[in-house]
Amino acid sequence: MDEMDYIYLGDRLTRPELRRMPCRAVRRSDGKCIRGRNGNMLVEFGDVGKCVVLGRLLRKIKKIIKDKSFGNIKTIRIFAA
Repeated sequence: MDEMDYIYLGDRLTRPELRRMPCRAVRRSDGKCIRGRNGNMLVEFGDVGKCVVLGRLLRKIKKIIKDKSFGNIKTIRIFAA
């Protein structure tokens, strides 16, 4: 599991210090993210703590995957803003 999973984009009502800030999804005991029925998601910011945010304003952070068979590094761009 990565240190920071998502970037919270925020909207016009979001506190300015939380916009474009990385966060980690709070997970249940089975490893799934905690989501609400209306699409909200419980995330944890490094300095602020746990917050409920809109899931549609979260973007995955890109991950680097190493290909062991050839030794090259493949970059998969998951973050799209």
